[in-house]
Amino acid sequence: MRKIKLFCLLFLVLSLYSFGQSKLIDSLKQIVVDLNEDTTTVENLNDLAWELSLLGNQVDAMVYATQAKELSEKINYPSGLGVAYSNLGSIYYYQANYPRALDYHFKSLKISESIGSKSGMGASYNNIGNVYSEQGNNDKVLEYYLKDLKICEEIKDKNGMSVSYSNIGILYNEMKQYDKAIECHLKSLKLKEELGNAQGIGMSFVNLSVVYEDLKEYDKALDYSFKALAELKAIGSDADVGIVYVNLGSIYNKLENYKLAINYSNLGYELSERIGEIDNTRLCSENLATAYSKLGQFDKAYFYHVKFKQLTDSIFNEGNSKQIGDLRTNYEVEKKEAELNEKAAIEKERLKTIAAEENKRHLIVVLSFILILIIVVVFSFFLYKRFRITNKQKDIIEIQKHLVDEKQKEIIDSITYAKRIQQAILPAVDLISESFPNSFVFYKPKDIVAGDFFWFESISNPKVTFIAAADCTGHGVPGAMVSVVCSNALNRAVNEFKFRETGLILDKTRELVIETFKKSGEGVMDGMDISLASITNLENGKMMLNWSGANNPLWYIRTSKGSESQTELVVVKGNKQPIGISDFPKPYTTHSIELEKEDVFYLFTDGYVDQFGGPKGKKFKQNQMKDLITSIFHLPLKEQSQILSQTFVNWMADNEQADDVTIIGIRV
Repeated sequence: MRKIKLFCLLFLVLSLYSFGQSKLIDSLKQIVVDLNEDTTTVENLNDLAWELSLLGNQVDAMVYATQAKELSEKINYPSGLGVAYSNLGSIYYYQANYPRALDYHFKSLKISESIGSKSGMGASYNNIGNVYSEQGNNDKVLEYYLKDLKICEEIKDKNGMSVSYSNIGILYNEMKQYDKAIECHLKSLKLKEELGNAQGIGMSFVNLSVVYEDLKEYDKALDYSFKALAELKAIGSDADVGIVYVNLGSIYNKLENYKLAINYSNLGYELSERIGEIDNTRLCSENLATAYSKLGQFDKAYFYHVKFKQLTDSIFNEGNSKQIGDLRTNYEVEKKEAELNEKAAIEKERLKTIAAEENKRHLIVVLSFILILIIVVVFSFFLYKRFRITNKQKDIIEIQKHLVDEKQKEIIDSITYAKRIQQAILPAVDLISESFPNSFVFYKPKDIVAGDFFWFESISNPKVTFIAAADCTGHGVPGAMVSVVCSNALNRAVNEFKFRETGLILDKTRELVIETFKKSGEGVMDGMDISLASITNLENGKMMLNWSGANNPLWYIRTSKGSESQTELVVVKGNKQPIGISDFPKPYTTHSIELEKEDVFYLFTDGYVDQFGGPKGKKFKQNQMKDLITSIFHLPLKEQSQILSQTFVNWMADNEQADDVTIIGIRV
């Protein structure tokens, strides 16, 4: 699969992306409501089209770019027309309509050459190279990218240089010259960091991820992909977030982690379809076809393979390639004709200059009158504006309140979407019920997203089932982010590194978590407490429970001789050290317990016992929880879960929930 050829190709040298893009778009829309036929309106229309295109709103971007083109033609404004052509070319590029994109970029190049705009010529060279890149014409790609880089260096355009280095790096990666590719991407990243270009930084991370994926250094590839995801989500760049999802799907397919490959590819597929990103939709379809095929779900694999083939045929076909070649030829012919007519144009201009001199005196009189009129109009407008400001103070306050309410809603919506992502990472309770029919999972996050999570994995050869209750540092959004790192580390310890002993699994998980946080260079001290169990069926028909814990214990109850009156709640303590950085780390202990029929064991975090409430507003504490468990352990597990939930609610009463709560109960 050709993973991602968009990367930073679309980021021209016209403007830098900023965190206030949505606010800028709103301001531009207000400015162009009443269109004046002047150059300022053209520039505002072009800016609005560009910002909307970066956000992935190609439909509205096309409307404003077309208006800018028509108005530029009407008022004879070549500079504005060249930018409008460039915007239209970029919009068609986003839509994978490469012949139309190339047509507009050549038109923009002609205008830049005619008015002597080096920055405009460099942007056009870059854009033309991008289109040829999609057709696999590497000779033409390198030709135009090097032209762009030369101009950017001449005019000391750091933003343009960063784009050129990115594009050349991508080309070197295609040519399997990986050292040169990494060198170019790091040069681009340094320039983008100097400029504070958040979107460009994110896409440099994407480009580096692709190189390391091709080098089969998947840890580095994942590291750069998740850095890119965080950077691009923060600025709301949907089209670029879709690119990261495509890349993650590809990497996890190669790691044979098909569940995560499907998860990220589905996210990319839905996002790209919504914003009209055809090429990203095509690549997500290819990822999904591969993952479902490996999982033996051939009906879904066939569906996405057909989707991938249809989208590929619609983008890359002989008709498009021929049309692009014709556009290149037309441009060269027109350029030669322009050179032959240059002398005639100079002579015509000389005659115009003579005529202009004759009208100069008359023009001075007219301009003097216009200047006086402008002064009167400006003064009148100033008085009128002051009058309007005085009368609209109340409206401004109402608008500001509305903006605050909208921003709060956006934050809540973002956290709610993060909850969906976290739920996708959690195992399905039905899967746990299949392995342990008599069980329950009581999971109650404090906020929309949680630092607590439960984990389940079942493997064969030999048949071993793992289950855990984990508590990561913090709760809410920070805790949820740590939980993703810790959950991924558990998955890797079992599936990638093939550890089966619970103590060794926690040792490896700690190593992976520390390694992940060290990469940030920020001295992150976060980690998790966990209660991890594995259950193995023995040849004598019994079951062996192996367990290890980091700060959290294991409780199990055994009824002697089947009598409920002779019960014993056994507490097995875990190691007093977290999964994370500690002063004197030691290997985690593995405890082995041969289970008997009707034994019940419980894995939990500290959220339940640390809840404030009751008549005196104190913590629930472990002794009270032991008494509660001892009194209800003989009941069906589903009923135990209901009693635990109701007791928790009654104890908490009007108090705020203090922490996330997770309790897992299983009867043999």
